[in-house]
Amino acid sequence: NFNINSYIEIGCRWGGTFVLTNEYLKIFNNIKKSVAVDIIDSPVLNYCISNNETEFIKINSLSQEFKNYMDNNYFDLIFIDGDHSYDGVKSDYEISKNSGKIFVFHDIINDVCPGVVHFWNELKNNENDTYNFFEFIEQYEDVWNNTHKKFLGIGVAIKKY
Repeated sequence: NFNINSYIEIGCRWGGTFVLTNEYLKIFNNIKKSVAVDIIDSPVLNYCISNNETEFIKINSLSQEFKNYMDNNYFDLIFIDGDHSYDGVKSDYEISKNSGKIFVFHDIINDVCPGVVHFWNELKNNENDTYNFFEFIEQYEDVWNNTHKKFLGIGVAIKKY
């Protein structure tokens, strides 16, 4: 239901989610710009070379350079999956909040990422007038039975207009 022409993934690591998301978006949308960001050299660069709408940027999302980049760009969809500390995810959001309309957060119920969990809950509690929130938090039964921990979880915040 959303017209998504631009996408950025903050924290792409190896690039699997970026490639999957970009290919999926191309099926339903006219993607004009799709950017993968990470602090490490990522094999996603090979994918970006062969897809004209894509770009890989090796940059620290906590840097002034990244803030300047976000201040000068707009993305319909922003996926935040970089620094999983509270300060890191909060910074990625704060830097990008005026540069997008749909925000996706990874690890919103992950027991080993308490910073993301804390920030997601804080955002939901403080920004109900700004966003519609959706959560996808089903767990693999085998993982729960073997670890008694929660992992992953996707949170989506869509700006209200």
